[in-house]
Amino acid sequence: MFNLSELLERLGIKSFDELSAEERKTYQEWGRILSSPEVTLDDIRKLVASEGRRAHEEMKKFDNSEKRQTFYQALSHFNDTLTLFLDTPSAQRDSLRAHLKQTFKVEI
Repeated sequence: MFNLSELLERLGIKSFDELSAEERKTYQEWGRILSSPEVTLDDIRKLVASEGRRAHEEMKKFDNSEKRQTFYQALSHFNDTLTLFLDTPSAQRDSLRAHLKQTFKVEI
């Protein structure tokens, strides 16, 4: 895997200390970006679940304005829909596996 140290070497820079303050800042930002983990489906599920819980808690408040209540109802509905969208392929696979097992005695 290519790393930033190799890039510096290719540019003829032997040490991080040779960089200007601005270059060091850019180098560190690039390093942060390149080393950050990929967002996973599980990360998205956790975020959607968290936002869904937050929306439900906010909807329970009696002092919400109509506009605020409508916003959290929409957010809750969106999170429920997104959760269903994320879970549907898995649920369909599980259903098909159960059908194949029951009908054909095959476990996949």
